[in-house]
This record gives sequence, structure tokens and C-alpha cells, in this order.
Amino acid sequence: MASQGMLAPATQSGAWVNPGNAATVNGISASINGSTAVLTLSDYGFTIPTLAVINGIEIEITSCQNAGLAEPDWTLRTQLALAGVPVGTPQDIASILPLASNVYGSPTELWDRVWTPAEINAIQVKTWLLANTYANDALCDCIRLKVYYTETVGATVIGFIQARVRQVGRAIPGTRR
Repeated sequence: MASQGMLAPATQSGAWVNPGNAATVNGISASINGSTAVLTLSDYGFTIPTLAVINGIEIEITSCQNAGLAEPDWTLRTQLALAGVPVGTPQDIASILPLASNVYGSPTELWDRVWTPAEINAIQVKTWLLANTYANDALCDCIRLKVYYTETVGATVIGFIQARVRQVGRAIPGTRR
């Protein structure tokens, strides 16, 4: 089984503060406080072969809560979306303190959908991070995707024609008499 990733998104948007900070693992986070909001990430730059079969998708989330709390006062969930429509069952994100990475999904988890390489390669695939916060910030440093796939081999016909062409009385260059 082949894979591509973990790839970071080229496009970030949503009601979070500084959503662009969720594109790289660098300790600088997108954040949300005291509201319910979605962080949308897309355009991961996959180049899965056209005839491949998608086997699974992993989402790696590097996030944390503000220090000083024994338990988070927020909930986070991650979900995939296709063309703006949620796909599959959202997965709850574990309580994370301090900054740490967790992986959701697996090499065989399809998030309740059969995916095509065209869908994975397009910017239509989005990762949603849904937050319900109360008094403290939820922070997201980076969300990356990894896609597992099996390459299928199509029928390939390889052939060549060797022709010797002659004109009357003389050989054409590159041919023999």
C-alpha cells in the first residue's frame, strides 16, 4: 500500500483567530474562545494516481488548551467534508495538554465514504475542526492529512513497428538494403 502525506493545507478559513496559523507545526496557533466555530482547511496538494483505490485517510492534529487547566473546558471534533458537505462521523479530539499531536483515522478508515483519487486531489476535500469553547482558548497549531491507496495497473499495450522503407534503387538513411 502506498501513501502520500502528512500534507499541510494551502487554504485556511473560518471564524477562528488567525486560521492561517493552522497550516504548519511551528508553535503558533489558530485559536477560538467562548464560541462555537469551524476551522476549515483545504487544498492539500495530493497527486494520487488516477486509477488508484483509496484505502484510508488519517488526520493529524497538533493542538492544545491553554495551560493551567486540569481538564479542558472545550470540545473539539474533526470531520472531513467534500464540496462543503460533511462526510462520515465526526471524531472527538482527545484532551491535549501541552502541545501534542494525535492521529485520527487509519490506513483503512474511509470516514464512511468511498473516495476517488479525483476527489482527494481536488481542493474539495476539507478538514473541519469544530470547537465549542467556554472560558478558555482552544488552540490548533496544525492539521495535516495522509492518504493511503493501492495503485492499480491498467492494461498497457506496448508495441512498435519496425519498417524498412526503400525507394527504387537506394536505401533511405537509417535503413539497410
